[in-house]
Amino acid sequence: MLLPIQTIAAIVGIAPIGWLNGAVIGAHIARFERPFTLATGLMAKGVGEIAPLLLLNISAAVDSDLFSLLVLVMLLYIVVTPPLMSVS
Repeated sequence: MLLPIQTIAAIVGIAPIGWLNGAVIGAHIARFERPFTLATGLMAKGVGEIAPLLLLNISAAVDSDLFSLLVLVMLLYIVVTPPLMSVS
């Protein structure tokens, strides 16, 4: 079963913007010196997300299409984070 394009767009496009904004706001509230750098660093926490994703996939709570998309997004965060951190 293929995922609807709206689901893919929401997971790949909308959710990361929300996570990044939340991390930047939190860093501002905590009065960190470089909030954008901290926020982009928090986006690459994918190593900690793979274990729950595997458990959800094994227990059939998440189908293989959604699991594959989430793993791809996680890997994308890991690849994109270093250039974003060097820019900020």
